Parts: sequence; structure tokens; C-alpha cells
Amino acid sequence: MAVAAVRGADQLSSPAPSPSTREPHWDALRALLMLLGIPFHATHPFRAGGGWMISSPDQSVPLTYVMHFLHLFRMHGFFVIAGYFAAMLLARRDPAEWLRGRMTRLGIPLVFGLIVLVPIMHLGVALQSAPPGGVLASWADQTLPLSRSTTEHLWFLIVLIYYSALAAGLVMLMPGRRLVAIAPSLDRRIAGHAGLLLFLYAVATGCFTFLVGKMEGRVMAEDSFAADVLTLHFAWMYGPYFALGMIIQRTAGLRSAVTRWMWPLTVIGAGAAFVLLTRTSALPWALVCILRAVAAIGLSQFLIAGVFALFNREHPWVKEVVDASFAIYLLHLPALVFLFWAVDGLPLPVTARFLLLTIGTLTLCWAAWLVIRRHAVLQLLFSGLSPGARTGLAPRPIPAR
Repeated sequence: MAVAAVRGADQLSSPAPSPSTREPHWDALRALLMLLGIPFHATHPFRAGGGWMISSPDQSVPLTYVMHFLHLFRMHGFFVIAGYFAAMLLARRDPAEWLRGRMTRLGIPLVFGLIVLVPIMHLGVALQSAPPGGVLASWADQTLPLSRSTTEHLWFLIVLIYYSALAAGLVMLMPGRRLVAIAPSLDRRIAGHAGLLLFLYAVATGCFTFLVGKMEGRVMAEDSFAADVLTLHFAWMYGPYFALGMIIQRTAGLRSAVTRWMWPLTVIGAGAAFVLLTRTSALPWALVCILRAVAAIGLSQFLIAGVFALFNREHPWVKEVVDASFAIYLLHLPALVFLFWAVDGLPLPVTARFLLLTIGTLTLCWAAWLVIRRHAVLQLLFSGLSPGARTGLAPRPIPAR
């Protein structure tokens, strides 16, 4: 395994980028994947078969395909980027200091969201779906029991806290490995076969997902407190993608290779996505798990290369979107629920209502961000940032001992 070929800091293939180095394409991609949450969730009320917390009587098969397609790679790519940033910052900061910062950055918006945003969203659902006189009871049924609806779209913050604590803890236990990277000879071989190695990693991830899923079913019920509230199901499911991001950051050849087009991997990933969208019910579950991982990694790499081609230099407007994206993601689902109330009654085709819901939600959340960024308390609650902070990377190196 690659881990066996890892060497100490005196044999690094390439150090992590210096504290002054900016990698704006990673920031831009993270923002893009977060903002894709708006069209992703805007498809849900119109999906075939209904079943979401709000539903339109008019359903759309094409929008259902859009929903499933975005679900194949959006959060997977997000956790790859999260792992990349974690490895980068742990190479530059004291792990305890970094972890304290992560607890603030993730914990404050999580608590605020659970106490304020999720209950407000549930109120919007109850107003639209409950019978007259039953709004309060419907809201209580969604909000008070500890279940999957407790966390709603904020589950990813809990998972990031898990990963951050684990990554920082490993560095604290093995401080000599803080700058560990792949040995030069292996790094060159990896760079020359990056597409193949990413494909094999995807296959291994699919096998891992299948096997752990089998074990999970024996030790943890699907609707249990651990799965729904503690989000342990998501934690193990996205763990390989977070680990991949850390590997990419610590492997200079792979770090460079993923920013270039890998057309065979893209075609294989797109093919896996096509099969999943059209033939899932006819496939064995083990193969479905493998195809999902192949689609996730193939499509995520395509996005990395595309965003690098467009945004490998800093642009003021991109920085503004990056800074806003976290707060927008927290706000978008409550805003979408209430806006759907007004949009779905319009005499428009389903696709037009979907577009209006997507654009309207983004507009409302952007307007809210313009207010949030002007007030330190709001910025802390919605972004976990102290006054003057920014979401891009501006790390401080570890001081000399």
C-alpha cells in the first residue's frame, strides 16, 4: 500500500504549499459544490413519487434524473476538498489550535442551525402540509423527536467535526508525521498513473461501502439515534473521500495531476453515472456501491480540472461567492421551503417553477448574506467567523519552538 512507502519529513517528495501560496480553485470548487445544494434540493418537491417534506402535485421525471445525478458526486466532491484543506492546514498549524478553530467554525453554525433554522424550516413545512388547526402539532412532530429531521441539511457539519477531531488527534499522537508525504520515487509513479489509481481507489471505496454497509445493518438500525442524529452512517460513507483529499494534498504528483483533464476517468465516471440512472434496480447491490464510487470520483475529478482551468487565479467576485457560500448553504433550505409555498401555485410549467425556485432561493440567500456580512454577531452565527475573518485559506504557520 501507499502508506507503507511514506517517509519522514526529511524525505518528502514535495512540501505542502507555503503559507503564502494561494490555491483559489479549491476555494471556488468548494463554493460551487455548496451552491449546487440549491438546485439539488429544488428538484425534490417535483421528484417522481413525491415523499419529500414538501411536494408538488406536478411531478417531473427529468428533474428526478437531475436530482439523482447531482447526488452522485456533490457531497463526495465536497468531502474530498474538506480532506485536502485539513491536510494542508494541519501541515501549517498546531493541531490543537486548528481543531479549536474548527470547533468554532463548525460548532457555532451547527448549534444555531439546530436551534433556529431547522425549527423555522419545519414551521414552513407544517404551514403547507398540516390541516387547519394542526400546524403546531405537525411542527412538534417534526421538530421535537430526535430523528433524521433533527439535523436536516446540517448533518455535514457533524461529520466534518468527526473528521477534524480524528485528523487533529492523529497528528497530536504522531507529531513527527505532521509533514509526512509520499516518497519521491513513488510520487513520480503515482503521477504517471493517476487516472488508473483514482479508478482503483474508487473500486476499493465501493467495496468498502458495501462491506461496512452490511456490518452497519447488523449493529445499527437504519432509523437509530446513532444513524440519524449522530449521523454515523454518513461519517463512514464519506470517510474514504475525505481521506482521498488528504492523500491528494500530501502527494505532489497527484496534486498536480488531478487539476488536469483525465478523459478516460471522466468517461468511465460518466458511464457509471448513466448506468446508475437507468439500470440501478437491475444490478446487484455490491456493483451499485462500486459504480457509485466510480461515478463520484470520476465526476469530481472532472470538476476539479474544470474549475482549475477557469479559476486558478484569484478573482474578486469569486472570493465574494466563496465567502458567502457557507452561510447561503445554511439558509437555503428554510428559504426554499417558504418560497415553494408561493412558487408552486403559479400557472407555469414544472421546469419553469423549478428554475424560479432555484433562482429565487439563491437571490434571497444572497440578499441575506449582504446583511449578515455587515454584522459581526450574524457572521459568527451563520459562518462561525470572527469579525474580519474570511473563508479562504490564510493560514498561520506553526511558531518555532
